[in-house]
Amino acid sequence: GEVTVGLAGGYISTDVILGDKDTISMNSPYMEVSGRVGIAKNLDLGLRLGLLGTFGGDVKYQFFGDKDSPFAASTGLGAYYVNIESSTTINGSTTESKSNLVDLHLPLYMSYHPTDYFALYAVPRYVMRLNNYSVDGVKDSSTSNWLGVSAGIRLGRKNGVFAEYSYFGSGQYDAPFGQFMVGIGIGLN
Repeated sequence: GEVTVGLAGGYISTDVILGDKDTISMNSPYMEVSGRVGIAKNLDLGLRLGLLGTFGGDVKYQFFGDKDSPFAASTGLGAYYVNIESSTTINGSTTESKSNLVDLHLPLYMSYHPTDYFALYAVPRYVMRLNNYSVDGVKDSSTSNWLGVSAGIRLGRKNGVFAEYSYFGSGQYDAPFGQFMVGIGIGLN
């Protein structure tokens, strides 16, 4: 029955692969509102809504640790959506790219928090990416499978500063996927 609401903002830098046709580079500030509700002991539901056209939800089960232990681990399932559009002009020729992504996640959340004001975390995960995209009006779709990890540091308790780096690889693409985020989070409950 416990409810937590959060507000986060920061800066994201990432690339989105559009099959073998194009890549959209995204470098942008972001803002996100999130909420979590406990539905049973160690089981909760989460929702996120971002101002860049992102939204999603997940279910998470904590199978190791508690609020007082320095180590904790959880697993769950999640689904997230993002819509990205790009316009690139090179030598007078403009390419219009659009992508509608649905990422299905199977994560393992692990954290080490020796104090209330400091935490290190790592989240290895499998991601199935469903991508409906168009390049200059020509529509296509792809499904890709990614394995990777996100790792970061949190300074602060309910209100804090976060720095996180994610690295994902796929046997379907030669280039790995990297994403860097820095943000400020505010938690309310």
